Amino acid sequence: MGFKRNEFGVLLTSDLGGDSDQSDILLKVQANGLIAKAVQKGKLPRAYDSLAWMKINNYIGKKRIGTALYHEIYDMTPDGKSVLVNVREVEGTRYGIKTTANTYYLLHRHGVGTRVELANKAVAAKAAKSVGDELGIAIDILQGKAKLVVDSLKPRKGYKLVKKNQEEALVSVWDGSEWVMNVRRGEKASDDHSSGFYYYRTINDALTAAKNNDVFGYRRSHEALVLIEVEATGIEYELDDGKLCTTYLKPIRIVANLDWEPDDDAFESFKLSDQERHTSTRDYSPAPKLLDVVNI
Repeated sequence: MGFKRNEFGVLLTSDLGGDSDQSDILLKVQANGLIAKAVQKGKLPRAYDSLAWMKINNYIGKKRIGTALYHEIYDMTPDGKSVLVNVREVEGTRYGIKTTANTYYLLHRHGVGTRVELANKAVAAKAAKSVGDELGIAIDILQGKAKLVVDSLKPRKGYKLVKKNQEEALVSVWDGSEWVMNVRRGEKASDDHSSGFYYYRTINDALTAAKNNDVFGYRRSHEALVLIEVEATGIEYELDDGKLCTTYLKPIRIVANLDWEPDDDAFESFKLSDQERHTSTRDYSPAPKLLDVVNI
């Protein structure tokens, strides 16, 4: 049957069932064994999950509150001697669960022990996503034994938060520069917030950032934002705060005008998955105070 990767490049080892090839099951055991040895020796932080369901109020209902740390396998060599693992830290609040940090490590069997080295974060996930379901290639790329080939020209859909100025033009929350529909802007992407254009992979990621008031730092007021669909191309980096930084970004359409107070519980009525939004015929128009939905 073989291993499959999800959209982020993570190997879906938990999908291996009783009908799986025994060699795949053995590889999974070997990979988990390398991780366990690294944790035992203090070379990797121990995984945990303190997320617990808590009732927020009668309107919102229950949410998973707390923190967690997961070990996610991004690649392994066919002989089971090396593993690429992401240590992903998450936080759960009343507004949802978000990733707070991604740290990638290369683990190698070394005699009876395990050698651990920090992997290039900007390359690791991109390498895993670029090789399909092949094993060991992402590790080869990180070790310089193979080249990273990414179709950076292929358009990627996402969502961006902007605002309207006094002339009703869409402008950047950060510097007030204008975003014109179907006009592409370009600036070299970076993995340190120094340059590039930022957007979110899903509607829920963008809405959670807006509700948490962290579209661009907690000191900026974001009670009136505009959610737009964008098309990204060029080199791209995934940042720890959940944003994506890309070289080229083009606004496609206005999805919604957002208008709420920072602690407005009505925000919860608009949180839903992209798939649900685009396939369902339900009316998503919430209270007028929250937002004015346009062409959803």
